[in-house]
Amino acid sequence: MKGKHHKHPPLARPNLGEYGRCEIGILGTKCSVIRDLACLLSKALKLDRSAYIDAEHGEGESRSPFFTELTDKVNFQRFDTVRQMDIYSRRTLLNDADLIFVNGNHFHAAKQLVIIDPGKYESVQRKVDRLKNVVGFVLTKESSHVHDFLFDIDPAYRDLPVFKITEVDAMAELLKKSVLQTPKLNGLILAGGHSRRMGQDKGSIEIHKTNQRRHMVDMLAPHVDEVFLSCRPDQVEQFNQDFNTIPDKMTDMGPFGAIVSAFFHDPNTAWLVLPIDLPNFGQEALTKLLENRRPSAVATSYISPESGFPEPLASIWEPKSHLHLLQFLQQGYSCPRKVLINSGNTHLIKPGNDKFLDNMNTPEDLEKARGKS
Repeated sequence: MKGKHHKHPPLARPNLGEYGRCEIGILGTKCSVIRDLACLLSKALKLDRSAYIDAEHGEGESRSPFFTELTDKVNFQRFDTVRQMDIYSRRTLLNDADLIFVNGNHFHAAKQLVIIDPGKYESVQRKVDRLKNVVGFVLTKESSHVHDFLFDIDPAYRDLPVFKITEVDAMAELLKKSVLQTPKLNGLILAGGHSRRMGQDKGSIEIHKTNQRRHMVDMLAPHVDEVFLSCRPDQVEQFNQDFNTIPDKMTDMGPFGAIVSAFFHDPNTAWLVLPIDLPNFGQEALTKLLENRRPSAVATSYISPESGFPEPLASIWEPKSHLHLLQFLQQGYSCPRKVLINSGNTHLIKPGNDKFLDNMNTPEDLEKARGKS
C-alpha cells in the first residue's frame, strides 16, 4: 500500500561470499599461472568438489540461439545460459562446492591470496579495492619480496605468511585453517510428535533412569555446541523452562519441517538430528556418527538396516543441505530421506548394530525396549 512501510521479517542469513561459503581469490600474475596454482591446491587439499571462477580469455564461442542449453557430455554435463548470473544465482549454482577458487584478476572474492609478480606490479596496484581479507602472499621465481605498497594498505599484512610458488602443501595448510573451516555442530532432538500410536508422550517415557527428553539432551550435550528440542509452537512454553527449543516454522510437515526450521534458526551450523524415540541409540552409535562426519558432504547418515536407504533422522545435516531441502520443497516433496538419496553427496555409514535405529511407536515397542517382551 502506498505510503505504508512493510518491514521484512528477520531471517538469519548464511555466511556467504561472492560465490559461496568457502572461496579464495588468487590474483597478481598471469591467469594461466593462477589456474595452475588453483589446480595444484585443489589436489593438495584432496577436495571432492572444488570450483573455479574465471573469465573468457579468447574470442569466445558464438552465442547459442537458446536461452539455456544443458548438454550431456561423455564425462560431464555442461550448462550454458545467456542469463546474467547475479550474486544470488551464483551462490545457488555453487552451493555444493567445498572450496571455490576465483581468478582475482577479474573478480572479487571474500578472501585473497596475492601472488607477487614484478611484471604485474601496476596491475595489482589497480586492484587494491579487491584486497579486503588477504590471507597470504606468494612469491614467483622472479620476485624476492612483497610489494611495499601492500603494507601501506594494511600494516597487519607484514605479519601474513609468505610462500614460494612451489610451496603448494604449505599454502594448502594455510587454506585449511583460514578458509576451509568446519561448521560448528548443534544437536536437534525431534520432540514435536503427537505420540498417537504410543498413547502417551514419548518424551516423558523413562527407560534410562530419566525421561527420553532429558536422556537424549544429556547424551548429545558433551559433543555439540548446543542442543535444541524441536517442537510444535504450542509446546514451547512447556519445554522452555528446561530446554532450548526451536518451534516449527512449517507446521504439519513432520521431521522435514523441523530440520528446515533448525536451519532458519542458524543456517551456518550443522545439525545432528535424532528423534526422541530411539531407546537403543547410545554413546557407541553417537561416537561412530561423529567420528565419520564428512563436512564436505550434504549429510553424514546411517544406513537404515530395513530399507538400505539413508536414515535422515540419525544424520548430521551440513549447512549446504539447507538449499537442497528448500529445492525439494519447491517441487512438492517433504521427505528428508528423498533429499539424501538424490543429493548425490550423502556420506553413508553402516550402524554396526541393527538395534541402534529401532524406534518405539507403540506400547509393544516400549515393552520391547524395556526388555519385557
